Amino acid sequence: MGEKCCSNCFGDHQLTQIIRSKSQSNETCGFCGAQDGLSIDPVELQDDFENLLAAYEVDETGTELAVCLNRDWGLFNDGIVLDTATKLLAYVLDDNSLVRKKFKAKEPAVREGLGHLASIKEELRTRNRYFPETKIEERRLEQCLVLTNNDDQPKTWFRARIASGLEKLKKKDMGAPPADKVSNGRANPPGIPYLYLASDRDTAISEVRPQPGARVYTMRFELAANLTLADLRSPRRNISPFGIAEPANIAQLLADIPFVEDLGHELYQPVLQDTAAIDYTPTQYCCELIKKLGFDGVIYNSSSNEGGFNLAIFTTTNAISKGSIKEHFIEKVSVQHCER
Repeated sequence: MGEKCCSNCFGDHQLTQIIRSKSQSNETCGFCGAQDGLSIDPVELQDDFENLLAAYEVDETGTELAVCLNRDWGLFNDGIVLDTATKLLAYVLDDNSLVRKKFKAKEPAVREGLGHLASIKEELRTRNRYFPETKIEERRLEQCLVLTNNDDQPKTWFRARIASGLEKLKKKDMGAPPADKVSNGRANPPGIPYLYLASDRDTAISEVRPQPGARVYTMRFELAANLTLADLRSPRRNISPFGIAEPANIAQLLADIPFVEDLGHELYQPVLQDTAAIDYTPTQYCCELIKKLGFDGVIYNSSSNEGGFNLAIFTTTNAISKGSIKEHFIEKVSVQHCER
């Protein structure tokens, strides 16, 4: 058909890698207009979409294919409008009529065991703390979380601590606290130390919630090699359906993603200190389960600094301090609010 698409058209990291592996040119993209993306003829992606489309079926109560795939998987980059996405899919599939039909995902084989977090959250808070009756299907949760671990995760992180009185913190003070001083955290139960890090210094400082006049120390950390991290920031973009051989497995994965989304949202939500012991229970339970499944930590969005994100490392020796310690004086703290 003539027009080329590029790796910048899509938000799916696996698909962009496929484009880069197949591309032999760097032409201006006919869809997003980018000049710095590797370009290919869209129809070359047709085979890669075969299993994905087999996980869907035509249904008059559904939505157009471009809307459906973007909603379910974050398929297209944010700058791609619906008309362009539809046109691009028509080129990929070499079929103008198919993309105008309405689709829905096929029913998964199993719905129980990895639904929405709300059911187990309420039980953990109010009925059964340590032996909940609501079960989480561990194998399916692991399959979801493994797909969130990718090469885009940063290797450099930051930690902050508020100094008490006139004390001057040293590098040895910047690690996780000893077990006898560990209180409730978003991810850790009391008495079990995790190391909380942030994507940048500003986020690290904002996460310790200092008051004006406080002194805050920060330090840079680098992660040990080959850590397996569950990235809960944006599961629909992190989890790719491409490379999954069976359409039934794609349908099941799509049904299980909301649980991972809910957990990431729960970790992100601000919590009042007065109710933290109860409100943190569901995320503590889930993070302990994720640790049991063999992961080294979880990444989640920051509730105190927009655009920043955090990492809770389960085994504190997996992060190594680098560089010198820095002292910061807090001049003022801004507050955002809304009427209800």
